[in-house]
Order: sequence, then C-alpha cells, then structure tokens
Amino acid sequence: MKNLVFIAAVLLAILLATVAGYAEPENDNNEEEQPQEAKPDNEEQENDEEEEEIKGPGKTPEETVKNFFDAFKKGDVDTIVNCMSENFIEELNAMRAWIPRMPEEQVKKEYGMTPDEIMELSDKEFAKLFFAVSIKEAKESGELEKISMKIVETKIDEDDENLATVKIESKIEDNEGTEATITLKKIDGLWYIETGM
Repeated sequence: MKNLVFIAAVLLAILLATVAGYAEPENDNNEEEQPQEAKPDNEEQENDEEEEEIKGPGKTPEETVKNFFDAFKKGDVDTIVNCMSENFIEELNAMRAWIPRMPEEQVKKEYGMTPDEIMELSDKEFAKLFFAVSIKEAKESGELEKISMKIVETKIDEDDENLATVKIESKIEDNEGTEATITLKKIDGLWYIETGM
C-alpha cells in the first residue's frame, strides 16, 4: 500500500492521511537519535489552560469537516478519530500491514513503539497513533500552522440523504491549493467522515 495519499488538509489529516496514499517511511540509518515516543495522548492539550471539550462529528457535513481540520491543527487525536466512521477507521488500519516489514529501530524511532506493540493496538488506538505521528511530522516541518482549508461545496446524495460529499481546498500559505472530496455518512443524526479521495 505505497503512496497512500495524505490528502490535502482536512483535513489536514485527511489531507495528511487517507487510505488513498501513504508513502512508506525511508530507512535513514545516518541518524543516531533516541526513539521519541509518539503516543496519542494529548499531553499538550492537557497542559493548555484553554482546554476545550473534545468535539467530534457534527450535525452537518461541514461541521464535521471543520471539527476534523481544527482538531488536526490542535493535535487533538481524540476528536480526529471521533469524526471518523468505523469503516474509515478500518480502512486506515490496513496501513498497518507494512509495519512488520520496516526495520524495528525505525519503527521505534518514528512511533515510539515496537512493531509487535503497534500490531496489538485496537483499530482506534492505531488511528490515534497514526494521526499523532502525522501531526508531529507536520509540526516539525513547520507546515502545520501554515495550512488552511476552506469548504468549496457540499452535496447531499440525491438517492441517499444519509450520504454527502464535501469538496475542500487546502493550501500551505500562498501556494496553489489542492482540492479533495470527503465522503461523509449520517449515523444517528451526526455526520462521520467515511473516506477521502
């Protein structure tokens, strides 16, 4: 599953991580760094005096997309995963298949866990870990704060009012924007991200 796309900013995460394309990390043996734990536990958020309540899926497709994107920028992996449907979480977990093929030291360095520990995580725990690592990489690159997202168009499916698509445009500062279409599904009155394309 090479080149699973980090779709452009829903959602920065969906920009950054959708089952459509993720590049396997390169093995960089030149660096002699200690592994940094990328546990998906919002330590920064806990220390933040203005800690906000965890959000999740919204009452409209646009609200869910906005909550997801805002959560990505804040590093709130709980809200990110809460915005995702169970189907999308399962699809995202298909990426775990390449972890046992990676050198163990590389996995420890990037994820702060051994391959065996990662393989034992629940689907939701893996999704949180995946987004925690993605957010950490975006912060380290300096691009997280430069990303913006706007909703271009929302369409409710003509045949099924419980399905919708939201077209977004994301960009980093003044660079040309990237469009992505996010599919959402309404479950018990709330909209969940079903997939990104």
